[in-house]
Amino acid sequence: MDFSFLITTHSPYILSAFGNLIKAGQVVKQRPERAEELSRVTPKQYWIKPEDFRAYALKPSKSSPGQFESESIIDKKTGQIDGDYLDNVSSDIAEEFGQLLELQYGK
Repeated sequence: MDFSFLITTHSPYILSAFGNLIKAGQVVKQRPERAEELSRVTPKQYWIKPEDFRAYALKPSKSSPGQFESESIIDKKTGQIDGDYLDNVSSDIAEEFGQLLELQYGK
């Protein structure tokens, strides 16, 4: 059965969860003898083959103001979602929250 999903999210947590499913697909490919153990951690029906997964970030276009361009956030070496990208998103959210607190309680 062939099917595709298109999921949009701003959540680094959802992306991290997909990262775990991709890792499960990588582990079973590398260590098929551990498939039964792996299925106790992550059920087999959720494993994702890295080659079947894409993740993109939308960024403002440098050449067309007001437009956006997509950029892959898959690390070419690991086949995983780029951890630096996820960390930066979390840092941006924390920084914004800190600014809001400063406005609320600061002088």
